[in-house]
Amino acid sequence: MINKAQDDFFNELYASTNQKVLAYIIVKCGKTEDVADIFQETYTEVVKIIRKHDFLNSLILSFIKRINGSNSSSTILVNISSKSFSSL
Repeated sequence: MINKAQDDFFNELYASTNQKVLAYIIVKCGKTEDVADIFQETYTEVVKIIRKHDFLNSLILSFIKRINGSNSSSTILVNISSKSFSSL
């Protein structure tokens, strides 16, 4: 279950990154039919991280906001979707 603060955090993170993440996936993906799945999986992993590590949310958002002017935010979120964060 995601609480209101986590939901607000996700919505702000998504609003500030979704266009760049989608553009990054489109450029990097070899199959256009896979783009939507990869995009969804990326943010599904972000939600899992938000649920598990609520105390990190403000730090993560500050970091993403600082790098949001570059393509790095897209790379970071796509990399998040491909990694296991069970050790965090």
